Amino acid sequence: MEDVAIQSNTKAQEIDPVVDFVAGTVAGAAGLIVGFPFDTVKVRFQSPQIAGRYRSTAHAFATIIKEERFFGLYKGVTSPLATCALMNGLVFASYRVFMKAQLDHPNAQPTLAQIALAGAGSGIVSSIITTPTELIKIRQQASLTPTSATRVALQIFKESGMRGLYRGITSTALRDCGYGAYFAAYEATCRYFTTPATLQASPDHSSIFAEVESDMNKLPWYAMLIAGGVAGVGS
Repeated sequence: MEDVAIQSNTKAQEIDPVVDFVAGTVAGAAGLIVGFPFDTVKVRFQSPQIAGRYRSTAHAFATIIKEERFFGLYKGVTSPLATCALMNGLVFASYRVFMKAQLDHPNAQPTLAQIALAGAGSGIVSSIITTPTELIKIRQQASLTPTSATRVALQIFKESGMRGLYRGITSTALRDCGYGAYFAAYEATCRYFTTPATLQASPDHSSIFAEVESDMNKLPWYAMLIAGGVAGVGS
């Protein structure tokens, strides 16, 4: 009877894939909105034609807001925001595929190397979406005059075709291998704060989001905060 109750409780705590997807998409969109102004400033400094206009990060923020208003900091946000759900789904699905290919059985606890490999693989797959998305975003961010994502995309396609939208895909794929470091660093930090007994009793670790749900049930908030920070720095 006790075993049945334990099994029932475990099933109740299993996270719904639909909830995973929605939560991941919302979290990705929130992170994008918060960090986008800093990304815009970065792009401005990396663009030789306009980098000389700004003396420092603070000066760049002040200048963009003064000349282009506050929304100037969000030029190009439409493209990544529109593909956020698709991107999340692609990373979610590809991570599961790469992880399952490495595990002997679904409930096996993966090693950090397996997590890193699955994360790197999902990053490479995600570059199919991130390459054209970021190309359009950067073109908008580097422009001092307002322009839409659709107009930029059509202009690139008109000049270079579909191949033009995927310019830089090799570098993007290599960069997005950093997902491996992200997931591995997160898991390693969570395991550091987790007792061995609890770790052995953990549920299915073949999913990114199952790991997150499991960790949230057994780790204090500060451990989750540290894990997320270490993951971000690692990636």
